[in-house]
Amino acid sequence: LAGAPWAAHWLHLQGAGALAMMAAWDLEGLAARLPGIGTPVLLVHGSADPAVPLASVRAAARLLPAGELEIWPGLGHLAHEEQPHRAAALIVAFAARQAIRAGHDAGAGER
Repeated sequence: LAGAPWAAHWLHLQGAGALAMMAAWDLEGLAARLPGIGTPVLLVHGSADPAVPLASVRAAARLLPAGELEIWPGLGHLAHEEQPHRAAALIVAFAARQAIRAGHDAGAGER
């Protein structure tokens, strides 16, 4: 997008749209429902995330009955994009652990 005359305006609109969407989120309502989520949840947080405080992520993880929190030092809000191979490996390992806990063969279905 660098050098395109419309790029800065487009990026500004995308950011404004995202901020408007986030302003409408009901975080207190969400937090109240977290204890009722029995499905395993993996939270990944970059310690250098300027948008979501680590304390908030830790609080959410504590409210999730089957929640796991992975903190990646030095990474930002898009940690999964900063280190996609690491994120993929973490997700695969998390899914495999859940399959084993549920009594399923994690390798079943592979051909």
